Amino acid sequence: DGLKVWSDLDKGQSQAYPAKNLSDGELVAFYMIARILEAAKGIVIIDEPEIHLHSLLARRLWDTLEEQREDIRFIYITHDLPFAQSRRNAAYIGVKPGEKCDVIPSGDEIPPPLFMHILGAASSNIYENKTLFCEGEEGGKDELIYRSYYLDDKVAVIPVGGCELVKACVSTINKAGLIPNHTAYGIVDRDDRCEDEIKYLSEVGLTVLNYSEIEALICKKEIFVAIAQHLAKDNPDDLYTAFIEKAAGQMRHQTNIRVLERCKQRVTWELNAAFGDIKCDQATSKVKQNFESRCNSLPEQIAPGDLFAHELDLLNNCIERKSSDILKYFPGKAFWKLVKESLGIEGETYFELIHKSLTSTDEGSAMSDLKGKIKNALQVELPSV
Repeated sequence: DGLKVWSDLDKGQSQAYPAKNLSDGELVAFYMIARILEAAKGIVIIDEPEIHLHSLLARRLWDTLEEQREDIRFIYITHDLPFAQSRRNAAYIGVKPGEKCDVIPSGDEIPPPLFMHILGAASSNIYENKTLFCEGEEGGKDELIYRSYYLDDKVAVIPVGGCELVKACVSTINKAGLIPNHTAYGIVDRDDRCEDEIKYLSEVGLTVLNYSEIEALICKKEIFVAIAQHLAKDNPDDLYTAFIEKAAGQMRHQTNIRVLERCKQRVTWELNAAFGDIKCDQATSKVKQNFESRCNSLPEQIAPGDLFAHELDLLNNCIERKSSDILKYFPGKAFWKLVKESLGIEGETYFELIHKSLTSTDEGSAMSDLKGKIKNALQVELPSV
């Protein structure tokens, strides 16, 4: 009871308090410090080194202990990927029940933040060997919809931000064989991509949605009508027709913006295609020659007037026909207010019904019926894994 702990505060002040008042984190820290400082040289295995500690404090604590005991080989067992990545000169081993351990190359061999996602793929799915990489952020609609849809297939879904990281993760895992017996898949939004870019992404192993983004995909007719039926709405097909007509009317005011964005995306693609494979490890005169040659060919690939007219005709045709193709060429988020108005619902009800139905295990119920309809609608859009 008489044991006290002294803490150094700012401005040279210090304060003493009874050891019995130590927090769980402080108790763990003192225990770990004592065990490591008193340990015999050799190997020390630490299970969950970050437990009860703030992640940044855990890294600083173990950095200091590693510096103090250079005669010890530290082996950490952790689910904390940032902590794992913070270890210097580390080797990584993925462990799954009933399988041999897999050595994963260190972060020095794979540029961050790609390495973090590779570690995530290796550790997130314990019993299966399939990972789906998608755009968006953790907890976003992309992750939740895909996770719900692939729930029965036990596929790990990892959002990694943008298209380039999705492509890099899929390519690195599948081509380099970083994680044995593991297959990676990737899904990206259509956005404003031209057909040549979509073809290229498909060739490198990605699935490109046939809709602008996930919010547009779940507005497709079969899903909209299924939810309208579940909500006992009259004439679901007519409701969907009215929804598309209103959406087309609203999108008319966004035509110039979308045409310009699509033209910019096409020009960016052509520029990357023209200059992306020029090798710089050769004579400057040769690099200059290649650059000038590609520049001279650009007018053939990018005729500004023709490009703008083509995109304008494409979008105007969608709007005039009141076609559901507007879900392909216009941002999906723009339709959500109309969806709620058309079905007389509020908030996230539409999205929550999709999520709850896809994760439902109550067979024979109305929710189970909705699940079947939504899964059938998504099946033709999403890759089979």
